[in-house]
Amino acid sequence: MFDEQDIMSLCKDAGFYPADEVKQLSKGWWSQAYSFRHEGKDWVLRINGSDKDFRKDQKAWELLHEITPVPGIRLIGKFRDNFYAVSEKCSGITLIDDHVTSSEIVFELFDTLLQMRTFNTNGLNGWALMNERFEGTYNSWEDWLLSFHNHKMDYTLQQLVNDGLFESMLHKVALNRIKQLLPFCKTEKYLVHGDAGFDNVLSDGKKITGVIDWGEAALGDFLYDIAYLFFNTETVDYKGYWQQFVQQRQLQIPFMEERLRCYQMVIGLNSVAIAAHTRNEKIYHLDRNKLMQLL
Repeated sequence: MFDEQDIMSLCKDAGFYPADEVKQLSKGWWSQAYSFRHEGKDWVLRINGSDKDFRKDQKAWELLHEITPVPGIRLIGKFRDNFYAVSEKCSGITLIDDHVTSSEIVFELFDTLLQMRTFNTNGLNGWALMNERFEGTYNSWEDWLLSFHNHKMDYTLQQLVNDGLFESMLHKVALNRIKQLLPFCKTEKYLVHGDAGFDNVLSDGKKITGVIDWGEAALGDFLYDIAYLFFNTETVDYKGYWQQFVQQRQLQIPFMEERLRCYQMVIGLNSVAIAAHTRNEKIYHLDRNKLMQLL
């Protein structure tokens, strides 16, 4: 944890001094974020133990800023045993559940995510989770869906079962159902954010003003981002909004329901694994119940 003096020292080392109005924005598993003001402009400072996610953010801006509101990173550097990145501050507020106040905002979110389909991925190698050079790290989209792997947490199925919370039968049943749905998930290669919505998307109430944190970015099916919204909220009816959106936009998406269900189960299985690994029993049982309803 960093105090205000640490942040001021970091800003000075990075050439952003004096830094005024320093405020902590978030404290996640992997990073901390702060806002500050320098020479009349608002900035965001993030600190992480690795610079890989920052490099992916930088690559996302380079490739996507003309079609998606990705904030530009001005500087990536090292501070003590950590890495930091300074980026432009997006206007608006994050789309955490109580900030989603209208269907117009949700439709803007869907439009923003689907706009990424226009990006030509032919020059990007591999599939699924990307490295900081935006190269997929799997041979196929299907390989990743079946991998039961988290690139930021070191666990195996056997370790989770041995720890006593994770149920091997739950994994077996969910994996079999995912395999049944895989034939419907053949897809062209699209750019996928992988962690869209909530505190990674900002809005001014009318437009989406920022899509941030590309650490989970992947190459695969654009519907994965929609399924992520479905699974990870209970207070916003993203499923209902999506049905309205598809009808209004007259979208024709082959095997849409099968693909969305498959990805929700993949997300759910990974979610209960993370909860088991971190010994968060409340989240484990909550996500387990959601996963069971999909089987």
